Amino acid sequence: MTTWIAFLLALILVIFVHEMGHYLVALYWRVSVLRFSMGFGKPLFVWKSLQPGLQTYTEFTVNAIPLGGYVKFQTAENFSSDPSNAKHAFDSQPLSVRASIVLAGPFINLLLAFLLYAGMNWTGYERQLPLLSSPPPASLADQAGLSSGDLVTKVGVEVGELQSVESMDQLHTFIFLALQESTHLYVQIESSLARGSRTAEINLLSLQGHNSIDQINMLGMHGPRRDPVIANVLSGGAASKAGLLAGDKILFIDGQKIVDAAHVIRLVRAAKGEQNWEIQRAGNERLSIVVSPEIFSQDGRTVKKIDVVVGNAPATVWLADGFLTGLERAAAKVMAQIKQTVIGFVHIFYTSDGWRQLGGPFYIADIAGKSASAGFHQYLGFLAIFSLSIGVLNLMPIPMLDGGHLLYYMWEAIYGKPVSALWQERLGFLGVVTVFTLIFLTFINDFLRWASP
Repeated sequence: MTTWIAFLLALILVIFVHEMGHYLVALYWRVSVLRFSMGFGKPLFVWKSLQPGLQTYTEFTVNAIPLGGYVKFQTAENFSSDPSNAKHAFDSQPLSVRASIVLAGPFINLLLAFLLYAGMNWTGYERQLPLLSSPPPASLADQAGLSSGDLVTKVGVEVGELQSVESMDQLHTFIFLALQESTHLYVQIESSLARGSRTAEINLLSLQGHNSIDQINMLGMHGPRRDPVIANVLSGGAASKAGLLAGDKILFIDGQKIVDAAHVIRLVRAAKGEQNWEIQRAGNERLSIVVSPEIFSQDGRTVKKIDVVVGNAPATVWLADGFLTGLERAAAKVMAQIKQTVIGFVHIFYTSDGWRQLGGPFYIADIAGKSASAGFHQYLGFLAIFSLSIGVLNLMPIPMLDGGHLLYYMWEAIYGKPVSALWQERLGFLGVVTVFTLIFLTFINDFLRWASP
């Protein structure tokens, strides 16, 4: 229940803010608004209000399906019986006015994300320390000598221009952008194996031509580090059958000394049969246990599982910024997230498996529920990225979306005349097909995620 409440609250807020952006700018330009609708389908609540400064009414509706919304403007045709008010029709406005009204929706979504990030920075919240997990063997991080527990203090794409890193999310954002924009990554760490700090150089050339998920995996700079302690054992799974208990510390698997939770997960997924585990139980009791991982399919690959949650809570730090610093970091966060979101959308259309990155309402609801359960600040962070994603999505040059209308206006600005009604109809149909295809793919992905254990 918490999951869907958190999702619906986020959805309603983000949609309301988006449509309110259109509405408020229309009010500013004295453009008559026919309807302000929250949701689609059968109206549940309807009321009319006289639009401020005009002699026209706006119909406000709350509808049964809360998966969107829209603002409908009066057209000159609506005023055929009242020509004196035709100047307040949307299609009677200069190009700049129409463009500003359309742009206002996505803009206020980005503004909301900025304010949420700024508020989080000012109030402060717990953030995961940038402590690295053990890198996969042969990964670029492994080749660079990075180890479990290394604390990342600075990163950069130029050795003389390293940026300070205070949290894991900052590190992940920087890495994602570096993978898209550079051939080298420089990482300053405080090593878990030696005193002092050093700077590791990682050549990213071998990652070119791979999708973003493969790039992240091949780089191997994962985190945050978690101790190899069993947090939860699911009943009926391989771990439960073997006699493992919550609180058990994993010392060795098949003779390999375990360094962290990520190490455990890799060994389990690569298991070729039974594994011999050595664990430490409460009271320093050491036990040898035979574990038989079970086979399952994930993203077309056959891997192993034991139905257990490994890893304790990661190390955190409390960070709070001053007013100006909070604004600066919020702006940097928004810009980085915009880049990341745009790159993600581009991959959907230009990579063979890009569509697998799409998430539908069930996937988003799951994230909303988990963030809400993790705490208020985490939920604010989800609201920020959700609002930003909606804003960026609506700016995509797809007919039916705000970006499609802006594309029409760009044509009008260049050629001095609007796109013909015939071509708007054709492109509109293409936009509808594109949007509904994407929606269909999100539901497929949601089903596949649900069907995969």
